[in-house]
Amino acid sequence: MILNNFNNLDVKKKINYVVGITCLAVILIIYFAILPFINDIKKLRADLITEKIELADKMNKDKNMVDLNDNIKKIEPQLQILDKIFINKNRELDFITILELIEKKNFVSQKLVINPLNESDKNIIKTVPVNIEVVGQYKNALQYLSDLEALSYYVNINTIDISKAENTNLTTEGKTNNENIKLSISANTFWK
Repeated sequence: MILNNFNNLDVKKKINYVVGITCLAVILIIYFAILPFINDIKKLRADLITEKIELADKMNKDKNMVDLNDNIKKIEPQLQILDKIFINKNRELDFITILELIEKKNFVSQKLVINPLNESDKNIIKTVPVNIEVVGQYKNALQYLSDLEALSYYVNINTIDISKAENTNLTTEGKTNNENIKLSISANTFWK
C-alpha cells in the first residue's frame, strides 16, 4: 500500500522521498556505526599515547639506573679510601696499636687519652677528642708528629705545645735526658 502511494507521486516528490530516506539512512549509519568507531579510535589513540609516555619514562629510568651504576663504579674506589680515614668504633685497638708502633719506631714515649664516644650522638661520623703527650728527643718527637700526620686516619690537630721535658713519667726507653722535649697534642679524630 505504501508502495502504491509512492508510485502515484510525481517525480519531484519521489526524488525528495528517496533523498530524505537516503539522508536518514546515512545519518543513522554515521550515528550508530561510524561515531562509535571514531570514539574507539580516539580512545585507542589516547591509550597509545599513554603507553608511549610510560615506555619513555621506563626507558629514562633504565638509562638513569645505568648512569647511576656507572657513577657508583667510578666513585666506589674513592669511597673505600674515604672509609679508611674514619676509625671504626669497633676497632679502637687498631688505632691505638698504630700509635704504639709510631711511638716505638721514633723512640719516644707517649701518653694517650681518648675521650669516650658519645653514644647519644645520632651522627654517623662522630668527632672524638684525643690528647697525646709525647716525650723524646727533638728530632724523634718531630718525626712522631710527622708520622701522626701521615696516618691514613684523619687526625685533625687543634693545638701543639712544645716544652722542655722535666721530671715526668714519660721518658724515652727509661732514660732521663735533658735534651728531651714534651709535645702536648690536642686533636680530633673521626669515628664511625
